[in-house]
Amino acid sequence: MVGDHFSGFAVGLSFAIAQPIVRPRRLELLKNLLLAATFLLWGAVQLMPQNLVSKKLGDVVIALYVTDLAWTVMAGLNCRGQRVG
Repeated sequence: MVGDHFSGFAVGLSFAIAQPIVRPRRLELLKNLLLAATFLLWGAVQLMPQNLVSKKLGDVVIALYVTDLAWTVMAGLNCRGQRVG
């Protein structure tokens, strides 16, 4: 779809720009910038013709989203004092 790539770029860019305002700690900043980059990559993949490279990059985007989700869940468990791993 035409708007898909714009959505990824808009979310990624907005989230990256918001970081100096939010001023997260270093580890949280790393996580946030990784998520912003993931959205930007997703937007770029939407603009690419469908080929092996775009498919592999799409797989990278999915892996990065899963990594972010796991990181978020583990952080939530650590805040509650539950053991992770």
